[in-house]
Amino acid sequence: MTKQGKIAVLTNFREEGVELIEGARSRGEIPSAYLTVPPDRDESPEQFAYRLIEEDGVHGVGGFSLAFGQLKRLAREGEEAGVLNFVSNRTPNVQGLKHSPRRGTWGLSNSHYGDRAWPKVVDGERLLGEVVQADTEGEQELDELIEKCFEVLSTDTLPKKDPDEEFQIYVRQLRHSIFIPAVGGDESGPKISADLLAAAREQTPMSKATSGVYGTQRQTVILVDRLGKATFVERTLYDGEANAVAETERDRRFDFDIEGWQD
Repeated sequence: MTKQGKIAVLTNFREEGVELIEGARSRGEIPSAYLTVPPDRDESPEQFAYRLIEEDGVHGVGGFSLAFGQLKRLAREGEEAGVLNFVSNRTPNVQGLKHSPRRGTWGLSNSHYGDRAWPKVVDGERLLGEVVQADTEGEQELDELIEKCFEVLSTDTLPKKDPDEEFQIYVRQLRHSIFIPAVGGDESGPKISADLLAAAREQTPMSKATSGVYGTQRQTVILVDRLGKATFVERTLYDGEANAVAETERDRRFDFDIEGWQD
């Protein structure tokens, strides 16, 4: 997210039955291609999608879904609120660009936007909607609202692994839970590819090369109020060696005003 209110979130993407693509360049370049456009260029979502899909090309970078757009002040009566836009490596052309609803809650995981087959997406939309509704109905401090959002991200509904179940089969269960506790073991190790896990989990994976442990490592909450003040909080639960981070050290918070919010 930039100080101009531009936001871009990329998730790995893998369709069942489709051969994995080893990208010639990093998918991490894709959000940067949107976020680093100078503000005075005034590139529309359609123009960016055209540049990404039909000029740069997205079919050799590996599977991904990208949500991107610019946050704007609340619409006045008769005006339309801003939306986020969605594109993936499976988007054939700029006409395939999709848009979020202008109001309400919606979710995106490691699949195409609108895929309702992922229980974690359906649960996340419902739980976040409840948090938003409760906030609009009562007086709630910002820190309390932030923690309520982290509670949603920490919802653990992952089915337990059967002792005789192969990890390659069990990994599909990860799409059932918003929060992924530490799973895996020595038997999974290098047999589980990053893209295979991407087809079953949403947040940054915790990993330890020697043990094949996977789980939710980081959680992020971004809030913007009606005056254009943005709050960005990233919570690190485990370090790169899969060790738990102390509660007093796990949060990084940034507060800033979105430039041009009142224009």
